[in-house]
Amino acid sequence: MDKQALVYPIVSLSDEALRVLLSLLEKASVLELLAGKISSTLEKEAARMSGLPRNELLFKTLIRFNEMVHNRSISYSNRDDLIDNMKEITEAALATVVRTEKEFAGETLLDLFVYEGDKVEEIRHRNSDIPKELVPVPRIVALYVQELMDKQGSLPALSNQRLREKLLPFLLYCLFLWAEKIEEAEADERLLCFLQYWQEKKGIYDHLCVKYEEHAYAIELEERLLEQKNSNMKVLQKQLDQIVEEKDSIREALGQRLPYDIHKMSGIFEGKAGVMLQRVHELIARQEQVVATEAREGLLRSLWHKIDTSISEAQTEREIKRLSVKIIDEMVALKKDITLLPVYYMDRVKQIHDCDAKIQEIRRWRYQLEQETEAHKDTIQHHEAHRATLNQQIKQWQKEWMFV
Repeated sequence: MDKQALVYPIVSLSDEALRVLLSLLEKASVLELLAGKISSTLEKEAARMSGLPRNELLFKTLIRFNEMVHNRSISYSNRDDLIDNMKEITEAALATVVRTEKEFAGETLLDLFVYEGDKVEEIRHRNSDIPKELVPVPRIVALYVQELMDKQGSLPALSNQRLREKLLPFLLYCLFLWAEKIEEAEADERLLCFLQYWQEKKGIYDHLCVKYEEHAYAIELEERLLEQKNSNMKVLQKQLDQIVEEKDSIREALGQRLPYDIHKMSGIFEGKAGVMLQRVHELIARQEQVVATEAREGLLRSLWHKIDTSISEAQTEREIKRLSVKIIDEMVALKKDITLLPVYYMDRVKQIHDCDAKIQEIRRWRYQLEQETEAHKDTIQHHEAHRATLNQQIKQWQKEWMFV
């Protein structure tokens, strides 16, 4: 047969036939057959599918066929893809029959259809209650499947997947048998319509993948920016630690020097100069005492007393002048240190103020970076949430429609 033999038949199936075929592909199970419930199950499933569009029924049917032959993905970008896929399915069916049924001696798809037709005819002769026509009606198809599997006798030992593999030749025979006789132009139109439907589905899936990649790239970009901002924050923190350390060292130096300078300034008036200054104060006080005494005495007595103390007063004046000169000499000797003290302290105080200003500025920068990093984290969470949703949708589409 031509390699397109099953391509035109599958697009020529009626909606009713597609529903029955798909119901059997999805619901055929060992338990259903053993319990004799396959008929009601197929009827319910076919009724449930009554609202599905034709192209969706066709696509789901092809997916179930591919699952039976263990294909993980399918592509129908053009007619050749569908032809090759149907050829792959028919080859798998032939291999199954060759491997499992010794009576089969054929090599082609036509041989397979003849062989399956003979088995269907044998069922009709064996059971007179079965309708003579194998038509796409759930009850009738269920009777034929039940008879077909009961004859083999190995039903209890089969898994559902193995059961469907054994049913694959029969299902392909049904596909070929139920195909409507339509013009080739109409078949081509149906085929083109299905390919367009698949491309639309694939377009939606590709769009989901593109959006997923966009969110993934956005996350990567935001993570790079976040890493850069975190690095900048570490640099700022290092600078802040250095400035705080510098400020603390200045304060510590001032704390260590201040007692020394206070002691040095106090020493000027507590050491030798202090003794001299105290002596001056005592001499001045004595002079004032003498003047007061003179004021209380009479004139003659005052003159007499002044004559007695003239020598002492002259000596006191000379001593006061001498001590004053020495005090000034002591202070002149410390002039350089005294004049430098305010400059030193003002410079260190200015350095502390500069450090405080830098600390405040760095803290402002750090706060801004913290706000920006939080914004990056929020953006990453936003993209991750969308990416997770898209990932679930993509996986669902991969599972449901066999996209890659």
